[in-house]
Amino acid sequence: LIPGIARISFKNIYKSKFVRLCLKYRRKTGLLAWLFGFLHGTYIVWDRSLNLFDPNTAIKYAQGIILISIFTVLAITSNDWSVKKLKKNWKKLHKLTFVALFFMFWHVYDKMSGAWSVFTGLILLILALLTFYVVKGFFQERVKKTIK
Repeated sequence: LIPGIARISFKNIYKSKFVRLCLKYRRKTGLLAWLFGFLHGTYIVWDRSLNLFDPNTAIKYAQGIILISIFTVLAITSNDWSVKKLKKNWKKLHKLTFVALFFMFWHVYDKMSGAWSVFTGLILLILALLTFYVVKGFFQERVKKTIK
């Protein structure tokens, strides 16, 4: 999420070698993020012997289930064939990334409440800033469309 949002929000950051490298390997990074999320979720289900068909469990872990669902759809469609077949809809579909950003903030905040560390605060700060820039960009885009 960070390189794409940074590229949109801060025009000069594209000159950064790190951001260009991240953008170059965006699909692979996305697939690794999906794999991390999948392994994280699988470990939690296994470690806690969770029954995901139990409504109470599904409600308690709804953010994680929604996140892995979104990332699964994005991972499945992160290939040239999907881009070619879905055309303009591919870009619309991949805007789910921004929805995932909101759920990720909520997930970290909810699940780490009471067990905060320095890293939790840092991650929440980064997610909050990213969410702010996404929302800001959304409203700026809406203003541009109404002016035209």
